[in-house]
Amino acid sequence: MQRPSLEGRSILVVEDEPLIVMDITQAFEATGAALTTTNTLKHALILVEHDGLSGAILDHALGGENSSLLCARLKERGIPFMIYSGYSTVEGPCKDALHISKPAADGALVSAMEGLIRGDAISTVASPLLAEHQRVSDEYRVVENAIHGLRKLIVTSDAEVFDRAAMEADIVARTTDLMLLRQRMIELERTVVSLRPS
Repeated sequence: MQRPSLEGRSILVVEDEPLIVMDITQAFEATGAALTTTNTLKHALILVEHDGLSGAILDHALGGENSSLLCARLKERGIPFMIYSGYSTVEGPCKDALHISKPAADGALVSAMEGLIRGDAISTVASPLLAEHQRVSDEYRVVENAIHGLRKLIVTSDAEVFDRAAMEADIVARTTDLMLLRQRMIELERTVVSLRPS
């Protein structure tokens, strides 16, 4: 029987959304890793000083603060970490960190953490795939917001019948784009997960 992939590893999770913490905890359940979670930057800065910390998963936005101080301290201590955030880009000490967009596919966070701990920074194959996933995810959000804006405009405006028909056609076209983007995200997620060592 094979040992769990992260057995004996201690991973810090810094996230202020309880449901996301629950998802991360469930994703790492079978890995053998010991997760410590916190929802504040202040507490995280204390926890990062503990010996034996193997890695960290950080949300960038934490109750009006960001994780830049924590990223800088993790770098100083040589502890691998990733940003798991809804933000498409982050600046400062966090900007060069591996960035995975919320929500991640099943297995993506575990695969990423395994790669970080191994020291291969996910691998030269997976890293471009994760960057492509980020780009597609950002584009997905833009199209999704445009659809919501058009729907709102149709409901709240006194547009002419012709304008309404054009807006509805635009919604249909953008919804098709949205489905294609989501399909590409799923393909990328599956590919990254398939690179995970068995």
